[in-house]
Amino acid sequence: MWRRSLGLFGLGCVLALGIGACSDDEEGKGLGNAVSGGGPSIPPPTLTGGQGGSSGSGQGGQTSKGGKSGNGMCVGLPFEEQAGGEAGSSACVGISTEAEVTPVDLYIIMDRSVSMGYEAADTGMTRWEAIRAAVEEFVSASEAGSIGAGIGFFGLSGGSDDDLDCDASNYESPVVPIGPLSEVGEDIVAAIDDVVPGGLTPVLPALEGAIAYAKEWAEEHPERATMVVLVSDAFPTQCSNAVSDVVDVAREAFESEPSVRTYAVGIEGAPNLDAIARGGGTREGHLVDESNLTDSFLQTLLNISNAQLACQYRIPMSPDPDLRVDFDEVQVVSTPAPGDRGEIPPS
Repeated sequence: MWRRSLGLFGLGCVLALGIGACSDDEEGKGLGNAVSGGGPSIPPPTLTGGQGGSSGSGQGGQTSKGGKSGNGMCVGLPFEEQAGGEAGSSACVGISTEAEVTPVDLYIIMDRSVSMGYEAADTGMTRWEAIRAAVEEFVSASEAGSIGAGIGFFGLSGGSDDDLDCDASNYESPVVPIGPLSEVGEDIVAAIDDVVPGGLTPVLPALEGAIAYAKEWAEEHPERATMVVLVSDAFPTQCSNAVSDVVDVAREAFESEPSVRTYAVGIEGAPNLDAIARGGGTREGHLVDESNLTDSFLQTLLNISNAQLACQYRIPMSPDPDLRVDFDEVQVVSTPAPGDRGEIPPS
C-alpha cells in the first residue's frame, strides 16, 4: 500500500485505486471483493448489468458465472456484494492496487525587472536577494524529494529593447534546463547570482516561451507532471499590458495536450495573479509576504511542489496483458491519517 507523509500540511494518507479490467472470456468470469487494505469494504456506484439467464448470480469474494445472454460488469472498488451478472462478450474483474504518485517538474520563469532590485519591506535585502535565498533553501530541502526544476528569466535585455524582450521564442531556451534538484540545484542558484535586476516586465512573451519549453519537456517525459511557475512583482509593463492575453496563454497550455499548469507567484498585484492562476488550472495565485519574503517564498515553492505530489497519480496498467483497463470504472479510496476511509469522487 502506498503511503506518503505530508509534513507540510500535517497530513498523511493511504490511497488505493480500484480498477475494472476486462477480457474477452466468453464464460463471463468475474471476481468480486478485490480488497485493497484494512478497513471495511465500500460499495461501488450502481452498475447496470445485462439481462441474464436464470443461473446468473455471484457474491463478492467468489468467482461467478453468468447465464447465456447478458453483458459482463466491470467493478473497481472493494465491495461487500455484487449483483448477479450474466456472461456476454466480455468478462470483468475488479483489481485493487496501490496509487503511484506522479513526480513533478517545475519550470520557474522569473521576473528580473528593475523593481526586483528594490528593498523588501525594511528587511535589509532586496527582493532579488531574498528570493535567491529562498531558492537556495528550496533546492536543498528534504521536502523537495524527487522534484525536478529549471529556471529562466525575463526580460532579457535588462532595459527596454522590444525586439529582444518581446520575442517569445527567446524564452524557449532555459538558462538552466529542467533536471533533478539534486543535480541542478546549485546551477539554479548560480544562475540567479549571475543576473542583475533591470528593465521592464514583458510577462506575455515570457510565459509563451516558458510554456513552449514546458510543453516540449512534457511530451518527452510523459511519466512526469510538468508545470510552469511564473514569478513577478509587477503588472505587465512591456510588449502587451493586457492581463487577459496572459490568462489566455495559461488557459491554452492547461486545456491542450500535454496539459501544463501555470502557477502565479507575486509580491504585488493579487487580482492579476488569481486570474492567471485560474486560467492555468491552479485556482488562485500565491501572494508572498514581502516583510518575510525569503520564508514566504520558500513555503510557497514547497506548497506548490507538495500539492502536486499529493494530488496527481498514475493509473497503473493491468498486471495481466490479456486484460484491458476500463478507465470509466476507476475508483479511488483515500485513508487519511488520522481519519476514516472514503471514496474520492471524479472531478
